[in-house]
Amino acid sequence: MDPEIDYNWRDIFKNCKIYLYNLNNVLRDIADSLILDGQYRSHNDISKKLGINPRSFYYSIRGERPIDIDFFLKILSLRNYNLGEYLSQNKIKNIVLGAGTRRNLVALPLKINSDMAYLVGYLFGDGCIKSKKWTINFCDEYPEQINLINDLFLKLFNINGTTRKTDINRYELDIYSKVLSIFFNRVFEMPVGTKGEISVPILLKTSHTLRLSFLRGFSDADAGLPRIEEYKLIPNWIRKSSNIEIASKHNNILIDLREILSSQDISSNLYYHKTNDSFRLTVSGKNNISKCKDFKMFIHPIKKERLSTLVKIM
Repeated sequence: MDPEIDYNWRDIFKNCKIYLYNLNNVLRDIADSLILDGQYRSHNDISKKLGINPRSFYYSIRGERPIDIDFFLKILSLRNYNLGEYLSQNKIKNIVLGAGTRRNLVALPLKINSDMAYLVGYLFGDGCIKSKKWTINFCDEYPEQINLINDLFLKLFNINGTTRKTDINRYELDIYSKVLSIFFNRVFEMPVGTKGEISVPILLKTSHTLRLSFLRGFSDADAGLPRIEEYKLIPNWIRKSSNIEIASKHNNILIDLREILSSQDISSNLYYHKTNDSFRLTVSGKNNISKCKDFKMFIHPIKKERLSTLVKIM
């Protein structure tokens, strides 16, 4: 069974101009319970207490306007209300958020699963959050992988990105979403703009399965292995001395990935590549490379096939 872990979606959007959609029933239940308990006489009393326009409060409860998340947090603070339990009992698995209009609404899952961890790994490898544009960008040499990532965004967040070919061997995907830009930045510590010294997110380190999914995503983005499909005759060097290699400007992330590989009993070598002023993590030898195939290190359709072929000929 795919493990799922909780995260505090409410606090990560605090003090952001983010709005909740389709939670008017939850808001009304909280307000009605405050009146039923005798703490307040009416919805107007509650709105005055919170310093919220009574008309806005009325429209939010009726579902005619989205709910400002800061307003939502204020009314939650009026009582000890177990929101997570309420959502679970009502079989609500995600919440709909937006930046004030109905454009680019996202259905944000209430728990982190393996698909999410994989997507985060790929984002840390070949993705970025563009500063001041609220855009998450990915690039890959193969449209099959770009389409796979876009399908994951649709599956997890109910949002479709924009794909395009930008060069002979370069395809890009843009996800335009303020909510998701903030989400990946605050939940998974994904920097906005230049990535710098990244590490496996603390949240994902709490689950071995999610760490493996992160590794798969990062490997699909940044790991290299021989392009076997381009050879009519396989050279001897591929049969005898092939390796899987992950490069990074900083070694923090590679140290984390080496630890994850080690948990699968896979040996790897981390070293500094002076010529390129970068660090390299390599997996060598038929035994280690076969283990990478066994735990499905690659989801990327091209790299997955390369690894399968490589194991057969070594």
